[in-house]
This record gives sequence, C-alpha cells and structure tokens, in this order.
Amino acid sequence: MPTSLCHSLHPDDILIKGDLYTRARANFDRLEQQDYRSAQLFQPLDHDWPGDTEGRTLLALVLLARWAHLELHTLGDLLHELPARMNSEGCFGPPQKPGQVDEQQLSGHTWILRFLVEHYRWKQLPETRAMIERIVDTLVIPASAHFVTYPSAASSRARSDSDNLTGVRTETIGAWTLSSDIGAAFAILDGATQAYELLGQPSRLKSALDLIVAAYTAIDPVALGASTHAMLTALRGLVRFHALHASPVLLSHVQHTYATYMATARTENYAAHARFGHPIATDPCAIVDSFVLAIDLWRCTFDPAYLDDAHHIYYNAFLPSQRPSGGFGRDSCTGYPTTQLHLTPLEDPYYESVRCCTPRGGEGLAAAAASVYHVDPQADTVFVNLYQCSTATLRFADGHLVIRQTTTYPVDGWIRLDLLDSTVKTPKTFQLFLPEWASPADLPTSTVHGRFVEAVFSTNHTILVRFDIPWHRVAVLGSDPPVPLATPVRIDTRVATSRGTSPVPPAPSPCTLRHGPLLLGASRAAAERGKPGVELVKLTAEARLVPLGQASYLIDKTMIGLSPLVDLVRPLDTLERGNRKQVVFPGDD
Repeated sequence: MPTSLCHSLHPDDILIKGDLYTRARANFDRLEQQDYRSAQLFQPLDHDWPGDTEGRTLLALVLLARWAHLELHTLGDLLHELPARMNSEGCFGPPQKPGQVDEQQLSGHTWILRFLVEHYRWKQLPETRAMIERIVDTLVIPASAHFVTYPSAASSRARSDSDNLTGVRTETIGAWTLSSDIGAAFAILDGATQAYELLGQPSRLKSALDLIVAAYTAIDPVALGASTHAMLTALRGLVRFHALHASPVLLSHVQHTYATYMATARTENYAAHARFGHPIATDPCAIVDSFVLAIDLWRCTFDPAYLDDAHHIYYNAFLPSQRPSGGFGRDSCTGYPTTQLHLTPLEDPYYESVRCCTPRGGEGLAAAAASVYHVDPQADTVFVNLYQCSTATLRFADGHLVIRQTTTYPVDGWIRLDLLDSTVKTPKTFQLFLPEWASPADLPTSTVHGRFVEAVFSTNHTILVRFDIPWHRVAVLGSDPPVPLATPVRIDTRVATSRGTSPVPPAPSPCTLRHGPLLLGASRAAAERGKPGVELVKLTAEARLVPLGQASYLIDKTMIGLSPLVDLVRPLDTLERGNRKQVVFPGDD
C-alpha cells in the first residue's frame, strides 16, 4: 500500500497539453478580461460578500499561471491595489464590532487566504506572509470563539426556499449575522487550514481551528438545508487538518459527509445541487469542491472508488459547465428528487456566473493538472490517476524520470507513456488507474493489482506503458456487433439520507447511458426539434444503437443522436449556447 508520503507533482514538473490546456487557457483569458480588472473586481467595503470575488479570482489566476504555465498580465496591477482595498484591520469589508461575526465576510476570506498562501509559496514575499497573519489574528481567531453558538439547528433560523443563488444576509442571531447560504461561515476552514500549514502550525490558530471543526462536525447539512459549496469547501479543510493531525474520527466524518452529499445532493450527471434539499440549480463551485475532495479522499484512503467519482465528476459535471467564453455557469438539476430529465444551461445571469463560478472553474482546471500523477518516493511508485496528454518530471531519491503521456481517453481507452529522460538507478513501479466500468479480465492477471494496472520500469525502456483499457463489450439495447458501451445504469429506486434510506416515487425504469465514464445525452436532428410529441426520448426493449465513433451513437431508425454531455471534439468557443440534452431516459410505459 502507498505511504502517507504520496503527493502530487510540483507545478514546474508537469506541462499539460491537449483539451485540458485548451480549457485552462480559455478560462485564464476570460479572467484577464475587463470584468476582472481592478475597477470591476474590487467591491466597496459594504459589499455583501467582502473579499469573495476578489479572492476567488486572484487564486484562480495564480493557480492557472503556475499549473498551465501561462503569462500573467493583470495580476501585478491587482496586487498593487490590494492593500488599499482592505480595512484598517487588514481585511475586506468593514471592521467587525467586538463580539460580532458576519458569516459572509468570514466565508469570503477563505479565498483571500488561499490566494495569499499560494502566492507566498510561489514568490516568497514577506509582505504576503504578513497579510496572512493579520487576517488570521484579526478575523479568524476572534470569530472562532463564536462557532459554539452558530445557529446550526434548523428550528433556530429562518429557512429560505428562495431561488436566489447568490446568497444574501438574512438575520442576526446572537453574535452572528447570517447568510441565506446556510453554513457559509464554515468555508473558512479551507483557507484557515492552508494558512495554518504555511505558518508552521501556530498554537493560537490550532485552538481556533479546533473550535470551528467541533462546530462543523456537530451539524446535519441535510436537516439544515446547507449550502453544498460551503459544506464541501469545509471538508477540504478538514482533510488538510487530518493530514497534519491524523484523526480517524475526523476522516470518518469527512467520508460520511461526502457520502451523504453524493447520495442526496448531486444530480444524475454528478453535478452539485446548490443546497441540500433544494435542487433549484447546479453549483459549479461545489462541483469543483467535490472533484478535488474525491482526489483528496483517495490520497487519504487509497480507495479507488473515489477516483471513479473524480472521473465521473470531471467529465459529466465539471467540463459541461464550462461555457464558450471560457467561464463557468449553472445548469438544471437532473434526476431525483426533481422530474428534470434534461441537462439545460440556465439563462443569464447564471448562464455564466461571472463573480463566483468562472474563477472557481479556473481552480478546478488547475486541480486536474495537479491530479494526473501522484508519486510515492518511499515506495518508488507512480500513480497515474487521470489520463491527460502531458509531459511530467517524476522525482525520486535516486534521480528522476521524464514521461510523456499521450491518450485518447475517455473517447476510448488508449494510453501511452513514453520515457524521454532518466537518471534513476533502481526500478520504479507505475500504477495506472483502472476504472470500475473496465474489464480487468481482458488484461493479463499478472498486471492487475486491485484496481490498478502495474508496469515496472527498469532500464533502457523507451516505451513505459502502451495499452488499451479493456471495455466491457456487451450487446446494449440490441447493438450488433457489441460496442464499447457500458450496460445502461438503472437509476436507484432508493436514495440514501444521513438517517438511512427512503423510497423514491415509482418511475418507469429510468436509466442513464454511458460510454465508459461519459454519460450520453440525447439530442434530435434540427428537422425534428420542436415537433409535438417528440421532445421526450424513451428507450424500448427493441431499441438499437448504431456507433458513429467519437463516443457518439444513433438510435437506429430515428434522427436521435447520443453523445457525451461534454464536447471533446469541437473547439470550446464554437459550442452552442443552449446545449440541451436529455440525460435520464424513462422506459417504454
């Protein structure tokens, strides 16, 4: 089993290419447009979310510049203006009155802290470290004392069923000025734990984090109708805290809360509801959190099921939420508990959520680059967890390997690793992730170790690995010959909750269709769109699929095409604005 020393690469040690680079470049270019220049980015002191958009944007710019090796043009001006935009205590928004906490102000500073930490790691500027310490001392530590009284019972606060997706201040209870984004205050765990790690784990901040963690682990996000984004962001902080102070109890809580989210607050295409129990729209910010959290949980547990989640989230929720502009936006929630069968982008102002989702999308793309490889130097082992065209330098105690990865995944399972340079003196083991839908029986048993395909590099190799992930080839819906499409996945007729299971209303055998990790959506030829009675696609026992290549199919004798929710073929900026596809397919009544 890998050791706790397993880590991702340094940004300088990987060069991403292909689709991931194209998307990162598009998002980076969007974040350097006028919407994100100082006059538009920095908000007045009395803004509803002090520091929130500013922190998200600055963080995304730094992460994309580092992981995609892009040249920054606007960050210098933004950094120059940053101190003048802060209050007398070194924070955004008005100075807090003693004994009072503004939930939205505290939440926004998780992104300011994370940006400052990432920038300090990069540039090592002492003034940046001083800004981190000041926010910790003037905002985080004073606020931590009040988490014991955070209104965490649903009966103690007004629950809003409003369709407002931006979050507003709602009421004051005790020390707390609360947000309609219930639980937003706990997001500070992400930035505060990263600051704690950077600052050398100061005891004063450890005591503050202990108080916030204790309050977080006592809440029920389902009963509270909490913000999925806030809850998942907080879980990322808990994972980081666990890495610094190993706690099986804390890790178990993270796993339980993540499982609750996956069972109750995600769509059929693995996107996140904006709130627990209120599926009015997806939240790309929470999608990013869920993707990163799945990778983090794999690193903590080495359970490959979390990598399965990461692949499904990345291709079916995260990438489809990126818009032709390079930004990110909200979609409809598919599947239970809604009756929505189609994945449909929302209209403005949510088609692209400029203030929150677009910069968080940048972090998600950087996280994908960071997740391709993990190295366990103690065990001389490399884990290949995501398949992306790239060149990487893998460092060990006795030297390094330079590897070029070429792949056509997920359209098919072809992967190749070429050795470009080596200075190592001992054999190294490569473990390539084998997705749950693959067929390990079609690989030599000597190469399969659990859910990983093993390849050992010794010396004089020019090709490290070249293989196809074997796909289950089954006759799906009458296809002949068999095609590499997984058996239709029946939507579970029961849904787990934090208190057990409850029945879902009966449905006529709904299912989703998948090509490997890719959910397929149905779209009709232009000639049939809008005709009465043809909007809903139903699948009969006699339906036959005709493979068209590029993970696309045609339902035989119809004008109905099936293709992935994300277009991996056409350039991003050429995609249609209203890319509406049916994701859930009822059976024939």
